[in-house]
Amino acid sequence: MTTLAITGVTGHSGGFVAKELSEAGVAARHLARSPERAPKLAGATVKKCSYEYSDEVIAALSGIDVLFMISAKENPERLRQHRAFIDAVKVAGVKHIVYTSFYNASPSSTFTLARDHAVTEQYIKEKGLAYTFFA
Repeated sequence: MTTLAITGVTGHSGGFVAKELSEAGVAARHLARSPERAPKLAGATVKKCSYEYSDEVIAALSGIDVLFMISAKENPERLRQHRAFIDAVKVAGVKHIVYTSFYNASPSSTFTLARDHAVTEQYIKEKGLAYTFFA
C-alpha cells in the first residue's frame, strides 16, 4: 500500500487536498508546523513538520512513498527552506514528490515566484527524486 503525506494541511491548498483524500477514504500523514491546528480528519495521522532539515522532520517523513509538498509562502528564507526540506525528503527515503510549482517557472523570469519555483524544481531533479510538478 502506498503511504501518502501532505504538507501545509493547516493552509488552503494543503487543507483542501487533505480533506478530499479523507472524504475519499484515503489515509494520509498530515504534516504541520502546528499539529494542534491541523484539521481532525478520518484516516489522518498528524506529525509536526516544518520546512527545515532536522531529525524531527526526517522522522515525520520516514516511510512515506508519495509526498504532496505545498510550496512555502513567499519570504526571504523560502529557497533555503525548500532546499533543507528536500534534503530531508531525500534522506527519509520518500519515493515521489508532488510539488505545487508555478506556471512557466523559469530561472530567468522577471517574476520572483517563477524564479523561486524554477530553482526548487531544479533542486528536486538534482536530488534524483521522482517528481510531479503542478503549475
